[in-house]
Amino acid sequence: MKQILLSLIFLLAVGGWSLAETPIDAFGKLRLEQAAEEVIAAVGKPARKGEKLLEAATGETVQKWSYPEAGVTLDMAQSEQGKTFRVYRIQVEKPCEWSGWDGIGIGSPASKATAYVSGLQMNPKNEVSMSSEGCSVLLTDSWTMLVFTFAEGKVSEIFLGPGPE
Repeated sequence: MKQILLSLIFLLAVGGWSLAETPIDAFGKLRLEQAAEEVIAAVGKPARKGEKLLEAATGETVQKWSYPEAGVTLDMAQSEQGKTFRVYRIQVEKPCEWSGWDGIGIGSPASKATAYVSGLQMNPKNEVSMSSEGCSVLLTDSWTMLVFTFAEGKVSEIFLGPGPE
């Protein structure tokens, strides 16, 4: 028993393993469930707002907010009872310069994103998928999905939002 405890302490000390999971519900200046007012304070008013549409599968009213100069598109959602919109989905592409998980952003090597997602396989509740076109992880505890799409060996798109239930 003493050896196991010493081994655990050693692993924690050298960073080979962490008790805390890496949070994936935020990217750059944004996070899922962030209130519209906070989004505007962080990144400004969107260049375009789409039509408000009821998403039958979720019962949420969804509106697309576009920040083309930043390479960011948000799906903002409002529940039937909710008064304010909140971040529901985050999608980024070129020219987005933000980075998130272990410094990964648009233009990062695909191998870096693959390594990050591979590390999330250690949690048996996470569902990981890998291919030459991209990689993804679904956290089944929260049904949050992170998807990296690759082009020419680099991250070309990132999606963060709800996954399939």
